[in-house]
Amino acid sequence: MVDLSIGDAPIPVDEWVRAFVPADIACPHLGADAWWNVWVYWNALANGYEPPPEPPWLCGYTITPMFTTKWDQDIQSDQVRWSPATMASQFGGFQTVLQGDYGYAPSDDEIPYITSRYAARTLAEVCTWNDYGFCDDL
Repeated sequence: MVDLSIGDAPIPVDEWVRAFVPADIACPHLGADAWWNVWVYWNALANGYEPPPEPPWLCGYTITPMFTTKWDQDIQSDQVRWSPATMASQFGGFQTVLQGDYGYAPSDDEIPYITSRYAARTLAEVCTWNDYGFCDDL
């Protein structure tokens, strides 16, 4: 598994899972249908929709081919080919926010070196702002 958000070298899938999920939560490899049920349930719950029946797994993962987002999707080579243009437009929006909201106008060369000071909050903190169904179980 290669995930540049957590490292710059291949790591075992279980190590990758543990980068996001505490060790006391089972997070097995699931078939496509079982994984879809888990994903749809938590996505619906987190977005205020009426969720389907709760799946037996709190967490699960499936493996999809590189450059796809679903197991039944063809490889999206065009998305990779045109990603530099997409990134350039995203950087343009980012530069606009920095200039308009913070009075800072970085050059194109500086953008890749700007880092975020974002710190993720705990689920308990999120539940003080939103009344999600899973908050009762925390």
